[in-house]
Amino acid sequence: MQARGIQYLQMTDIENSVQKTIKKLALLGESDITIATLCSHSSLQIFHAAKKQGFRTLGILRKKDVALKDSYDIFPLAKPSEYYEVDEYTQVVEDSKELAAANAIFIPTGSAVEYLRIPGPRHGLELLPMPIYGTRKIAPFEFDRTKQREWLEQKAGLLMPQEIVNPKQIDGPCVVKLKGAPGGRGSVVVTSYKEYQTFLSSVKCRDEYEDATIQRFITGTRYYLLFLATPFGVYNESDMEFWGIDRRDESNADEFYKIGSRVELLQMQQPPTFNVTGNTQVVLRESLLLSQAIPAGRRTIDASKELVPGGIVGPFCLETIVDPDSRMHVFEISARIVAGSNVLIPTSAYAPFTYPQPITYAERMMLDIREGLRRSELHKVAT
Repeated sequence: MQARGIQYLQMTDIENSVQKTIKKLALLGESDITIATLCSHSSLQIFHAAKKQGFRTLGILRKKDVALKDSYDIFPLAKPSEYYEVDEYTQVVEDSKELAAANAIFIPTGSAVEYLRIPGPRHGLELLPMPIYGTRKIAPFEFDRTKQREWLEQKAGLLMPQEIVNPKQIDGPCVVKLKGAPGGRGSVVVTSYKEYQTFLSSVKCRDEYEDATIQRFITGTRYYLLFLATPFGVYNESDMEFWGIDRRDESNADEFYKIGSRVELLQMQQPPTFNVTGNTQVVLRESLLLSQAIPAGRRTIDASKELVPGGIVGPFCLETIVDPDSRMHVFEISARIVAGSNVLIPTSAYAPFTYPQPITYAERMMLDIREGLRRSELHKVAT
């Protein structure tokens, strides 16, 4: 399937197009509906789950990455049924009306948050005139950390690291993070304004840091908590499910100590950074799980209902640090499926407490879509 670009649509046209498509999809069966996502991030899990639940699958692939097709062939149960080739991922925003005509529901991932950014005040995910699984109006809270703080700290009352607005106020360990979802790329720890300037002098794209976020660095253990908000309780009556926890292997932050101190590497213009290269599944101490993690998810969902109609729907991840006093700090939210959920295949350490048979995180997402079709309420999970 070859891409063919069109101009961006206005928001009113987008809303009308999406509502029209959802009404059309509601009359179809699984075999007539296509699940589409970018060939990146967690696509293997998504394609596998969609095919297992009877949907067609469409992998959106950049032409320069066409060699990836050979790699997908290694996984016959998880490769997409068809590919849609684009020059750059942002072309999806231009071509999404055509994709919608293919009866496609788009699954947003971290790659979509990162690569569908376009010039202007709105993110590409907001401008897709095709249904997406989840809450479209929650998308701005994913890539705008000011909005995240409004949601998590002001509305949900969660404990968050202090934000440093002016770099000159850095007077202790702080983490500098790029906007969007770059997978830890470019994040660095500095302890003073002088170190911050030293770091900036070493980066090739200094402009990227003009809208970077600076937060106090909390010492402790990082845990990434995977939840799912759903209007359809499949095996329980709750609108929230807890799916598991991952931790992340980061390069070169996990290895820099072998060749020098953090300050020495900063001076050598090789600062330790947090680019994620892999993930591992962990379980949390039960007292922390029940007393802090689960309530944090609940408060996040409840607060989201004050921000957008209906609140968040679908997978989300609270990115946390547990400090030496066992206090859980939430430093970010990913309001969609995260790559760390791939460690839950074939199922998570916690899923058996809800589901009687093995099920992946992405399969649970597909069950939402199937249940929406069965109940004639697809509009509750596709927006």
